[in-house]
Amino acid sequence: MAAATAQVDGNVADILGDPLPLNRDPIIIFTLSQPGIALDGTFVGSFDRRVQIQSDGAFDGDLIPSTTMRADGRVVYYKIKLGVRDPGAEYRLIDLPQFQLHVPPSGGHFSDLVIAPPPALIIARGMGAPPEWFVNTFYVDMSGPKPELYGPANGGI
Repeated sequence: MAAATAQVDGNVADILGDPLPLNRDPIIIFTLSQPGIALDGTFVGSFDRRVQIQSDGAFDGDLIPSTTMRADGRVVYYKIKLGVRDPGAEYRLIDLPQFQLHVPPSGGHFSDLVIAPPPALIIARGMGAPPEWFVNTFYVDMSGPKPELYGPANGGI
C-alpha cells in the first residue's frame, strides 16, 4: 500500500531568486529527512521525488505529507537538492541544507511550506566548482581532499 500524497508547487525563483539555465535540463529533488509512519499507517523507509523544472521555472510534484508523519518524536521534513546537467552527462546535484520543507496533507506552495525563509546569502555544497548561475551564494566544493569555499562572486576564497 502506498502512502497518500499532497501536491506541492513552486518556482525555482522561490529558492534561488534567479532562474536555472533551462538548457541544462534542471530538476529539483525532494528527499525525506528520515523514515517514519505516514498518517494512513504506511511505513515510509525512504522517499525521493525527482521533479522536472519547467521552462518558466515552475515545478510541481506529489509528496507524502511530512507534518503528520510519526518518527519517534522527531520532526520529519524534506531536504532539497537542485540538479542540472550538460547534454549526455549525469546530473550535477547541489544540496541546499538550509531549506526544510514541511508538507501538510493539503499540500501547498513551496514558499509557504518552508518554515524559515532562506537567508539573504545562501550556503550550498556540492561536488566540483560552483555553477556559474549561482549568485549571492557561499558554496563549498566537497570533491577534493579538503573542502574549498567559494564566495558570492564565485571566486575561490
